[in-house]
Amino acid sequence: MPDSCTKAQLWLRGPEFLWQDDNSWPERPGVLPPLPESDPEIKRESKVNAAVSVSQEELYKLLNYYSSWYKLLKALTLLSRFKQFIRWKFAPGKGAVEPPETGNLTVAELQQARNDVLKLVQAESFPDIKRGMKNYDAFPNFSKTGSSVGNQAPSSLRKLRPILVKGIYE
Repeated sequence: MPDSCTKAQLWLRGPEFLWQDDNSWPERPGVLPPLPESDPEIKRESKVNAAVSVSQEELYKLLNYYSSWYKLLKALTLLSRFKQFIRWKFAPGKGAVEPPETGNLTVAELQQARNDVLKLVQAESFPDIKRGMKNYDAFPNFSKTGSSVGNQAPSSLRKLRPILVKGIYE
């Protein structure tokens, strides 16, 4: 019982030197000794694998959140940079993934964000055309190089005579 009282006092009050002047405190070591590998307090390297899927509903919430096209593109570009940073930071071999861009946003990054938004919205608006791109038999006049939409496309789209350039209807 007396031993537990002493431990309780140490826990509640701290070591005795804390109650004395700073001059009487023990010297701080200049360099801490290395910890042995068998020390249970040493954190072992841990790996976490996570797969995140973002539904289209969540993406549309993001698209509707911004009232400015430019702010949306900036946000998507920063999100893309963050994704690149996470890949770079936690890649098994750091040379496998390029370090993320830093500093001001580039025109190329903003254009990529624009293209990603357009592809998403166009895939939602014209799902039959997107499926037809994978199955060229459905739309024989439709190619990835820039030809116009064939006669099988919906009339609302055919009237505009869009062409497909790098996966985006223009």
